[in-house]
Amino acid sequence: MTNPQTLLGRSAELKELSEFATAKKAGFTYVRGRRRVGKSTLLKELQRTIPHVFYFFGADDSTTKGLLNSFAEQWDRFTGKTRLTELKTLTWNRIFSEISSHVGQCKIGLVLIFDEIQWIAKTKSGCTGALKEAWLDWERLEVKVIICGSSNKFFLQKTGSEEAILRGLKTRSDIWIHPFSLGQVKKFYFPKWKNEEVALTYMMLGGVPYYLNRINNPSRGFIQCLNDAIFTQDAIFLEEIDEVLRLEFKEHGLKTAKTILSCLGQSGTSQAEIQKITGLALTTVVHSLESLSNYGLVFQKIPAHRKKQNEAGALYFMKDFYLNFYFQVLLAYKSKIESNRNKGLLFPQVFANNNRHYFIQNFTGKSFELLVRYILERKTTPDPALHQRLHLRDHEYDVLSYWDQQTEIDILVEHQKDRIARIIECKWISPDNNEGSKYLEELINKKYIPHPTYSIKRYLCLSKDTPPQLKAKAEEKGVTLICLEHLFDEQS
Repeated sequence: MTNPQTLLGRSAELKELSEFATAKKAGFTYVRGRRRVGKSTLLKELQRTIPHVFYFFGADDSTTKGLLNSFAEQWDRFTGKTRLTELKTLTWNRIFSEISSHVGQCKIGLVLIFDEIQWIAKTKSGCTGALKEAWLDWERLEVKVIICGSSNKFFLQKTGSEEAILRGLKTRSDIWIHPFSLGQVKKFYFPKWKNEEVALTYMMLGGVPYYLNRINNPSRGFIQCLNDAIFTQDAIFLEEIDEVLRLEFKEHGLKTAKTILSCLGQSGTSQAEIQKITGLALTTVVHSLESLSNYGLVFQKIPAHRKKQNEAGALYFMKDFYLNFYFQVLLAYKSKIESNRNKGLLFPQVFANNNRHYFIQNFTGKSFELLVRYILERKTTPDPALHQRLHLRDHEYDVLSYWDQQTEIDILVEHQKDRIARIIECKWISPDNNEGSKYLEELINKKYIPHPTYSIKRYLCLSKDTPPQLKAKAEEKGVTLICLEHLFDEQS
């Protein structure tokens, strides 16, 4: 069930969709975003609030014949006529021709929504070719077309390449529906939870509304809610991995993708290491990594300013929060989760040491770095207070990585205007004075030589407030401390 407040958090996206749908001219655009992020909810809300909107949803288990029949039935209900359902043979060309005739006769400002387009435009269905042909009429008739999908593969193949059949039809930039930010997740879902608890939830599931809606009755507390939503037999998250990957891969490719993803440890894995661990052919590894990168499921780190960016030397990491959590944590507890019928408290067993708060071995440290990197790369407006803390006054910066034989830097941010290289180290556990001093010394000793015109500033990002003595020592050492709250708050 959709949290009723979440539509409030989508006001900007709804406004953008409404402006497109009510424009007094034809339009063709794509609504894109991760699976489960709430695209369909927004499009149905658009249908509810704007006249003459026809919405059609494609299910992955439907045949082309079934989709054609379903479309015909829904269109005839929409128009109040029985034109398409009376036809013995249906094709997408015939259906789209009927739409053109109807619009031409009624002269309505029609908005056509094709949701989950990757399932509608199945291989050899003829749908994309028919769409391209129909647009010649629809553009003249001032029809608006919204194509929505969760598959990056579809958009790359059908719209992104020189040979793509739908290339050139789009009249405006894509409308992206992004996951909620960390601050929005706290505001709309868990306002009474500690920042540390909200951040850890985000590191597990990201800002995906469908996942967050599985966490019921937050007043019961963080431990109980996460345990019931994720670590019990009736939870969705063990099977969800196939639902996410099936968008981009067929059966054999899905198996290979899962094999490769299972090799991507928190410290990154190279092509050569993946090949050694899996025994897969190098060409298979290279092709699969390229696909996983193109589809936004993994990303690669290459040391900043390397003269030759040799992909063989790159390290690969999971980009999606849920995928990272699944392979680093959930998979190890699979059998226990499947047998946890009565919602026994399995989740606390995940913590490596309860005395160190919510610390999960081989997960929280690098996942916290992934969270900080995600906030910086997202470049949203208004910006989180993190940007203010880093003195990033605009989005003209690059988020980089750096390592060599002696040094590894968590995150490197170089701004193209102020010419400052910001070295950021991320530590999930809130340190005491001694441990904090160690972190400071490690950060100060990080060796990085930027471009000659750049200066260096150092930042230590911590998951909790720090003792006054550590703050004083950081100031003395010229290090700026970043607290967890800076990842939530928006700039004033």
